[in-house]
Amino acid sequence: MRNYQDNNIVRLYYQTPLFFPYNFRVFNALGQLMYEDEIIPDQFSENYVEFDTSNLPIGVYMYTISRGETVATVKIVKN
Repeated sequence: MRNYQDNNIVRLYYQTPLFFPYNFRVFNALGQLMYEDEIIPDQFSENYVEFDTSNLPIGVYMYTISRGETVATVKIVKN
């Protein structure tokens, strides 16, 4: 998973062999769930999820995309 951050927008690019629903979650540094949504990959385009961080305080956040026991996580610092 790779990411892009510009002002208050975080964009996470991901690849998946399956086109079933995945869970997208954002956790703060304490492990508290800050946001959760279901995403469905598109078979014919680059897959990414965008998240607006403007309502989050400054800090460190873990962004996860998961399905079952498969989890990809990236740590992003909001300044």
